[in-house]
Amino acid sequence: MRYLLFFVLFLSSAKSFGRANVDYSIHQQYISPRAMGMGNTFTGIDDYNVIFYNPALLRVLPEGEVNIGFYLAATPEIQGFYKDVEDATGEGDETEKIEKMADVLDERSGDNYSIRGPELNVFWARPGWGVALVLLDSQINLGIHQAGSPAVGVKAIQDNTLAFGYAWNLNKQKSFNIGATGRLVYRATVDEAYTALDFVDDSEVFREEDLKEGLLFDVDLGLSYTPEFSKTGSFRWLQFMQPTFGLVFRNLLDEAGYIGNQHWISKKSDEEEKPEFSERRVDVGMKLEFPQWWVFTNRLMFDVRDINHRYWSVTKGVHLGYEANWKLSDWFNGGWRVGVNQGYLTGGFTGEFAWFHMDLVTYAEEIGTTDARKENRMYMAKLSLDF
Repeated sequence: MRYLLFFVLFLSSAKSFGRANVDYSIHQQYISPRAMGMGNTFTGIDDYNVIFYNPALLRVLPEGEVNIGFYLAATPEIQGFYKDVEDATGEGDETEKIEKMADVLDERSGDNYSIRGPELNVFWARPGWGVALVLLDSQINLGIHQAGSPAVGVKAIQDNTLAFGYAWNLNKQKSFNIGATGRLVYRATVDEAYTALDFVDDSEVFREEDLKEGLLFDVDLGLSYTPEFSKTGSFRWLQFMQPTFGLVFRNLLDEAGYIGNQHWISKKSDEEEKPEFSERRVDVGMKLEFPQWWVFTNRLMFDVRDINHRYWSVTKGVHLGYEANWKLSDWFNGGWRVGVNQGYLTGGFTGEFAWFHMDLVTYAEEIGTTDARKENRMYMAKLSLDF
């Protein structure tokens, strides 16, 4: 649980000179490689991940599932930035180090780098309910910008989450479902900026009291509806693209669910400052399920997500996704995915061989504004065992 603190300590070795938020991204508390590959749509999810995406769909899970997995996502250029920092601060007197570090930041001004993970997760889902333990769900965004002098803005969030979801049928046809997920989250956040001097001045290390942490409890409420169509009515053609509609209200408690700072990460973290909250949001969307063709099951998704978030815009809210799952046998199957997430293309592949699953994904997030767009391209890999 100290991963976030150690990462920032390594990154900065620095004294914070003030808060400078140049990151306008909408943080997702939990992400699934499957969802990210198909544009971060939530209506197409129909496995254990529904605990976090739409708990109402727990009611229609076809069977029980246990998943134990690990993933990591990053921008590839982040390694080059780390090497430049090490080279600039490695040799020479303090003045030379500051000059070299300032040159590094000046040359990379306008760049951004991110890393997400390494996340560890354990899911146990059954038709109607599910439980999840997600550890070290961390995202660290670095943005190099000019703030009088070149500086690195650091925005980091780490969540450790225990969640339980339950769902009910609302009609006899079992086509209308409601579900809720309760989440107990220990969150730590950092939102600071560091100059070249901060990177070099070892006597002024990152202050642990700048870390904001605390225990939160929150609830998501989801609805799903899959209408039935007559084979002879005016809308009989819809049976060949079976729609499912989803609606999710996220973070219903938000700040009201803050329990307090338990100092599980740092004894020196500020007692009065609260970690960043996720904000109340609304997701709405639709999935179209097409008849199976050969070994492929195809579905198309259109969602509008994160409505009511302070950084929401039409571009950031609209998500499109397509998924083609294939099944060659009971022990060998997988899927291909493409989508559009916040205006940027995404793609993903899943290979499933017996209990072993592998996911490879590329996706991008919008971290800028409507007037000044900025892409943050990530590459993700996940390995898991699925029973």
